[in-house]
Amino acid sequence: MLFQKFSSSLAFKTFLLTILLWILVVIYVVFYSVGLDYKTGSSNCQALVETVKTLRQRLDEDSEKMETVLEQINKQREIRMENKDIKPVGTPLTIGLGHEILRRRAVHYTHELWYSISADLRELTKKLDPNTNTGSIQSLYNRIDELTRYLLVNLDGLGRVNQLAKIRRDGLDRLARLVQRRIRMVQAAAKRSGFIDVILHVFPFSFILLPDTDINTEFTNVNQADSPRVVRCAYIAMAERNLPWLPPAVPQDIAPELHHYHGAPFVWFMGQLITYLMRPSRAFGETMNKLFDQYQLTGPKRLPTVGIHVRRTDKINTEAAFHDLKEYMNYVDRYYEYLEAEQQMMARKEEWVDDVFSEHRLRTNPIKRRVFLATDEPSLFEEAARAYPKYEFVGDASRAETAAVVKRHEANSVTGIALDILALSRTDYLVCTFSSQVCRVAYELMQTRHADLGDASDRVQSLDDVYYFGGQQASPFEAVIADQPSGIQPGDLVHMAGNHWNGYAKVTPVKLPDAVLAPAYKFQPRVLAVNMGNHSVL
Repeated sequence: MLFQKFSSSLAFKTFLLTILLWILVVIYVVFYSVGLDYKTGSSNCQALVETVKTLRQRLDEDSEKMETVLEQINKQREIRMENKDIKPVGTPLTIGLGHEILRRRAVHYTHELWYSISADLRELTKKLDPNTNTGSIQSLYNRIDELTRYLLVNLDGLGRVNQLAKIRRDGLDRLARLVQRRIRMVQAAAKRSGFIDVILHVFPFSFILLPDTDINTEFTNVNQADSPRVVRCAYIAMAERNLPWLPPAVPQDIAPELHHYHGAPFVWFMGQLITYLMRPSRAFGETMNKLFDQYQLTGPKRLPTVGIHVRRTDKINTEAAFHDLKEYMNYVDRYYEYLEAEQQMMARKEEWVDDVFSEHRLRTNPIKRRVFLATDEPSLFEEAARAYPKYEFVGDASRAETAAVVKRHEANSVTGIALDILALSRTDYLVCTFSSQVCRVAYELMQTRHADLGDASDRVQSLDDVYYFGGQQASPFEAVIADQPSGIQPGDLVHMAGNHWNGYAKVTPVKLPDAVLAPAYKFQPRVLAVNMGNHSVL
């Protein structure tokens, strides 16, 4: 403690000298008060002076030694402080963007390889004579299926081991807190101006619009009050096309870091906006949590679950095609086979190290296959249970009845749809159609689950469209590999009209008028980063 109080040797010596001087004064006063004669007092004082000289000499010697000791202590303290910031060998301080781009591209190539080969083998089987032995074709498919499955597991592991999963989780958590703080700031200003938003297409559009708008200016309407409580925000598809911050734009200041941590930055950003918009009331929150516990989607009894949303009523054969339940379940089967492969790889603990997700993902028991089913067709629950007896299907057929077109605007129906979306977002993997807003919103909300999923951008399989935001601005993909038949070169920009999930995508080069079919693995999305206002106060 004494060394801590006196960090410099000079201060310590001054303190001791002061004490010695006070001792001399006290001795002198004592001698004077008892009436000692001059000679006796003089000799005593002389002896005392000699003693003080000796003490001072020792003090100087000890001070030098003490200074050396203090220097050693300070050096040890500096070493300890430096060691606190030193990570173990092999542990990165952050995730390199180049590493992540290449890893994600490898994941993309693996998916497209499986789509391509499985589609080609199916077509080959159809063309063969019914009496032909297709065992060798099936054997080839099984090998490709297994190889791509384990390749995906190991590529995912590359993004998790050696504390990469923790770095990603913590980074996404930090960005989420920043975005939520900005939303609250914007909303506080909006409330002062009486601004009230609408929902889904309008809601996120409004939030993206607000930061770049002076919300504190007074709203004016010819036929309404000077300070209206409700201001119409047009449907996004009716918005001007030259607005730079329309979807799929993300805030410029967070885009670089977000790109390090997440494979679909705009989807993550939308998830943050939707999370704020769908924050539940106390009563609805209790209903929601009870539902999650009932379906074992949260809590200590949580089980791995795939969420599927099957659309059967509105927009079938208009905006969306009919998809048989078997199409969904093929991908559900593949996901559970992926989980089983993951268990085998994670058990190799000499390789799979320092993964923050290992504790709740590594299981020794056989994985129970469960599906949360959300649909607008009640009879589908019986059909699913009958066709797939090895699966446990959870969901509520009564909510499916309220999702009928004629009941869609009733209060119970809106509540049911909200519960289905939230439950779908709590599953581990989604199989649905991106032509449906229910599917897209559930996918967006899923991205906010950093604690147990990290980057969840790859936890979905759409049966039709690629992800999009209705009314979004053009955001071309970039060609990474040249495509000789179409003349597309690396760096060229193309509009992605759709992935056919058979190895090919329909794209329209920006410089050319006609759409072409090209291998989907040759293209990658870009991050559209836009200035969305001054947030220097945060």
